[in-house]
Amino acid sequence: MSASVAESRSPAVVPWLLSAKSPVALRTQAARLAAMTHSAPELSPVAVGWPAPASTARP
Repeated sequence: MSASVAESRSPAVVPWLLSAKSPVALRTQAARLAAMTHSAPELSPVAVGWPAPASTARP
């Protein structure tokens, strides 16, 4: 398989990792994510999921 074919494929499942200090806060985070994805259906699941772990990664 060529690199261009592999790069053009989207994964079947993309995890969206969330964390919070309480169950209520976690539900709030999930609700905000759901609202954002419904308001911007042009965003791919990969585009939505990538910034979360990238922005919280620590050296």
